[in-house]
Amino acid sequence: MFSERWVSVLLDVVFEGILVHDGHAITDANERVARMLGFASPAEMVGLPYAALLTTAGNEDARARVEQGHSGRYRAEFRHQDGSVFALDINARETRYEGRRARVVALRLPDDAEPADNPLIQRATALDRTVQALADTIEQRDSFTAGHQDRVSHLAVQVADRLGVDAGTMATIRMAAHVHDIGKIAIPAEILMKPTSLSPEEFQLVKGHVVAGHRILQAIAFDGPVAEAVLMVVDVYDALSSARPYREGLTPGRAIEMMQDQEAGRLDTEVLRHLAAVVL
Repeated sequence: MFSERWVSVLLDVVFEGILVHDGHAITDANERVARMLGFASPAEMVGLPYAALLTTAGNEDARARVEQGHSGRYRAEFRHQDGSVFALDINARETRYEGRRARVVALRLPDDAEPADNPLIQRATALDRTVQALADTIEQRDSFTAGHQDRVSHLAVQVADRLGVDAGTMATIRMAAHVHDIGKIAIPAEILMKPTSLSPEEFQLVKGHVVAGHRILQAIAFDGPVAEAVLMVVDVYDALSSARPYREGLTPGRAIEMMQDQEAGRLDTEVLRHLAAVVL
């Protein structure tokens, strides 16, 4: 029987990308699969919902197999962190580790993969890259909140997974999280970059970014009550827990307490409960 140290070594010397999940969240991954999917390290993948790695079509292919615990080979569409979409061949095996479910998934590029020739994949890739470009534009204008949209997206996906949303809603949440602050394009840069507290007039201008964002995105089907509720809760949490030049960020526990006390009636209590379970 291999020790835990040797298992870790074996994971990193095999040719395939390897990840392990418990039916929902990823519990382990090797360096190869992290590189395949555009993550800086396997640690970035641990804790993410497995469903968040796949496209809507990929989730439809994989969901029944995961829920029923089927082992075997199949092919599914995955989404790289740069927005590109491609197919991977999967060989999955069900087992148990320390009394818990462990689904071991080996991934490799198909020999006959031709993702660039598929018009549906081309459109999905183009949309994802457009969204990422918009997100990058927003963060270039507001360096104090750099990383905010990525954090909101990462956390929103985990909360959505706990809510059991379908693959389409999951994709909407992930994409909308990256552009939910697009209205900041309409705010003067000197206000966005101001290192001290805002005046009442400046604060009103910043609040107006929500209306501006709605005007920009109103022609895109990013709506949906569940997606809106999840993004609202996670956005407030990240704003409270992140440091600003004029204040320290709150601890996760204090941020959740403040949201429960001061945002009652405005935030979805079910979403807030699942957020608390993720961050605490």
